[in-house]
Amino acid sequence: KQEQFSQSAVQHISVVNLAASAYEARMITAIIETRDHEVDLAHALAALVPAATEGVVRQVIVIDYGSVDGTRVVADAAGCVLIEAAAAGTDPLRRAADITRTDWLLLMPPSLRLSPGWQSGALAFMDAALIEGKAEARIAAIRGGTVSPGFRGWLRAPFVRSQGWLMSKSAYLAAKPSR
Repeated sequence: KQEQFSQSAVQHISVVNLAASAYEARMITAIIETRDHEVDLAHALAALVPAATEGVVRQVIVIDYGSVDGTRVVADAAGCVLIEAAAAGTDPLRRAADITRTDWLLLMPPSLRLSPGWQSGALAFMDAALIEGKAEARIAAIRGGTVSPGFRGWLRAPFVRSQGWLMSKSAYLAAKPSR
């Protein structure tokens, strides 16, 4: 009798884990590199709040390159994971990607102003990549505060000052192998 209970409990647990991972496949970690961008960081974090309340953004990591203003205070008050670039070694972005808890990364400068509802475009992009089975190879530019997938997004992205990138964690890690 005890064996039957143990087996059914294990089967139940594995079903719960599968459901959680399918949900997490559509969650984003925002990674923001900053140095003395206290006000810009506060605005960038405020733009992420609606997506966080919808469950799209799960984690925010701030990489600080030696700020002397209130940047660290803003990041801490918002509940961000703070990485000191000097202590992270040669590649703080790689370190940030390694510790993320999600399958998707939003790499953004603090000056990027996300448009209201940007997360709808991000979800559509992620869904399309997952359905096509090409999540490891798909990257979208974030320009003008919205997600710009495909060739046009790539083509116009170098001409946009404040831009970000949305990509799968596996695509980023494949492009930046550990040293």
